[in-house]
Amino acid sequence: MLGSNALADLHFPPISSTMLVPEICNAKDATSSAKCPAVESQRICMDSEPDSSRISVTDERLNLAHQTVTDVEKTTTTKQIPLRQIKNPKKRKVQQLVDDSDIDIFLGQETLKCKAHGLPAPEESYYNLAIQEWSFAIMDDRVRKTAQRLLLGIASPQAITNLQAAVQSWHARADAQSLRLPEPDSKSETFLFIEKINQEIGGLLLLRRFYILRLFEMCGGCDTPSCSGFVQENPEGSMATEKRKGNLRNKAELEVAEHMMKEVFAHFHRETRDYEEKLRAAKCFRKIGRRLHAISRRFGKGVLAVIPFHESPGQPNLEVTDNMLERLPEKVLSELIDMLDTNQGDILRKFSAAALKIVESMLNRSLYSCDTFILEYSSATHISRLPKNSSGLLALLRDADKGMQASAAMAEQMAKPSDHTPNDSFFQVYSRWAEGGWGSILTGNVQVDADYLGGPNDLAPPRDYNAEKDASVLEQWKKYADACQKHGTPAIVQLCHPGRQSSLGAGDRSLFTPTIAPSPIPLNIGDGIIPTLIRMLVFPTPREMTVVDIERVTRQFVDAARLMADAGFSGIEFHGAHGYLIDQFLSPKTNQRTDAYGGTPERRAKFLLDIIVQTRKAVPSNFCIGIKLNSADHDSSYFEDVMTQIGLVVAAGIDFIEISGGTYETPKMMDYDLNKQQPISSRTAAREAFFLDFSREARKRYPNLVLMLTGGFRTRQGAEAALKENACDLIGIGRPACIDPKLAHLILDDGIKDEDAQLALKKAPVPFLLKLLPVRVQNAGAETLYYVAQIQRIAKGLATFAPAI
Repeated sequence: MLGSNALADLHFPPISSTMLVPEICNAKDATSSAKCPAVESQRICMDSEPDSSRISVTDERLNLAHQTVTDVEKTTTTKQIPLRQIKNPKKRKVQQLVDDSDIDIFLGQETLKCKAHGLPAPEESYYNLAIQEWSFAIMDDRVRKTAQRLLLGIASPQAITNLQAAVQSWHARADAQSLRLPEPDSKSETFLFIEKINQEIGGLLLLRRFYILRLFEMCGGCDTPSCSGFVQENPEGSMATEKRKGNLRNKAELEVAEHMMKEVFAHFHRETRDYEEKLRAAKCFRKIGRRLHAISRRFGKGVLAVIPFHESPGQPNLEVTDNMLERLPEKVLSELIDMLDTNQGDILRKFSAAALKIVESMLNRSLYSCDTFILEYSSATHISRLPKNSSGLLALLRDADKGMQASAAMAEQMAKPSDHTPNDSFFQVYSRWAEGGWGSILTGNVQVDADYLGGPNDLAPPRDYNAEKDASVLEQWKKYADACQKHGTPAIVQLCHPGRQSSLGAGDRSLFTPTIAPSPIPLNIGDGIIPTLIRMLVFPTPREMTVVDIERVTRQFVDAARLMADAGFSGIEFHGAHGYLIDQFLSPKTNQRTDAYGGTPERRAKFLLDIIVQTRKAVPSNFCIGIKLNSADHDSSYFEDVMTQIGLVVAAGIDFIEISGGTYETPKMMDYDLNKQQPISSRTAAREAFFLDFSREARKRYPNLVLMLTGGFRTRQGAEAALKENACDLIGIGRPACIDPKLAHLILDDGIKDEDAQLALKKAPVPFLLKLLPVRVQNAGAETLYYVAQIQRIAKGLATFAPAI
């Protein structure tokens, strides 16, 4: 094993068995010679960011790893590929690497020995490990083992330099022993692919002999000149190649493989200089590439499939994903083997198409989009990656025989500051909405922490909720749920934490207690002296949350969800939009942390993902869980981050996502001006919503995601157009419902003409003095206060009035 100081900067991530899927080239799917190496798998440590806190690989640890390899190999039986053995010209059998469980044993024992020798254990969140082993037709066993254990680090430029020196040192050792290793042919597809990556990434990725994809060899026989020469010299090899080609009963699989390879080349031709983006792209593609050999072999007969996989901290369902992979040969291949010779190849084509869709989506910079394949896989095999522990919002609506119009959440501001519990005013308002024919009802904000409210009259659950201890409080919430659902309409409670947007005096905290946020970044409500003074008085600079704070708030969200489930509500929706705390964690503008909760889109999503996963464990299986997220402009740098985070939320098992937008700094939805609208026409009706374009893109990338679109819907035409073009599944209507609680009956009544099935609202008036203030939220604040007043009129049994100007 190498012991050179040149490896001092290379890193060992922690060990995790869920991350290991070695690629072992199937002897049945490859033709090998002394000039053509068959790649199995390689150990790679990829850092998206250099981190001085990582644990360095020392000579001691390398020697220890080498000793561990020797110990394990003494007790582990090396397995031969049973289908067909590869033989070199000297007719020596090439032994294959041990299987997955043996790899886990090796790595686990290595970790234990490190601890026994007092070496520090790396943090689990940095685990990003794959093993690539070398296997050549003619190779001395000792040199082969040395090559197998060579660690390739993809990290900082200094680590790359050290690695290059280590590789040179290793080759010098081989030369000293008069052992020459065959190199890949310079004209082969694989070699060109490696060189293209090295050129485009600028040398930051050293992928020496890293065969990411050998789809062409796997599906259609080896195409390298060295293999072609070997086939010509060995008629048996030629017959075997033709036999392998014959395994592709449907030519579509080979076409998919060729198209995928072309797309990969095109991806690295793109003109982008962003270092992080390139690393993310290469890292994500590696996650697919490193598995295609094993998956293609296991699935059988050249069928291509891709298993989704994440390694970011806080990601759920890793075990489910690997279990799905492990169940592939036994439960799927056995069921599909008879279909290979029949006309039932549609299922096989479905898998190939799913793999292609995923790669295309990733190449379009949706680096974590695997939703398409999950559903294709589930429909063909009845094996679901995500546990079916929630009926979902659409199921609730179907069971209730309701339409797809939802009464969107609106701020009520009717709770008493003394107890923050629902009262008769809430029961009156939501009883009126329950009679309105809405498909579902989303309540206004329920703040999870009474110390931090959005307004002094917000609802909030009791601290450290316990059903027995808080029986009287629970009874009030049950009355609230009954009022919302007394006509069979499912009701979903919106749970929120305002974070830095909790104004002074809103909540039970003292006047001198600052708000909390991911980072100590104050609100920017305007430029100049007056906005600055208002901000300092009303929204002072927040305190950066500690990990203890984050865990406490996570528990508060979970406790609030348990309360709503106990009260009888149909579900909850986490408010991750409009600049509230979850949104503050998701956005790079407000989250500048460098720990596990910040730095990348995935880490910024950890807070939300932890809430979703823990909530799912705490509520009944039929309890609906949704999330409200901000949209983003297509041309903003934040757009791809949002799409990535939506993919993570989908993987976490969310039931629906509501797309919204706007914060107190940029209040898009809250400051919508109907006076600027053009008259509704068939051409513009589909673009009536604020965020319809964003919703279309989300639907394109995640076609099976249940989407709710809220904001700007005033007419039947606009709602129907959005639903018909499949831009969303649900329409959220907020302000019009404050003016007419029974608007849904009007919209859904086929006897009413389209031009009459609408409620056009003008802009709410802004007080004269408020107009003088150079504050960004003045118009949005006036709009919100106007409709809050209308809700309170409903509670008192009074008539409501639409804005008159």
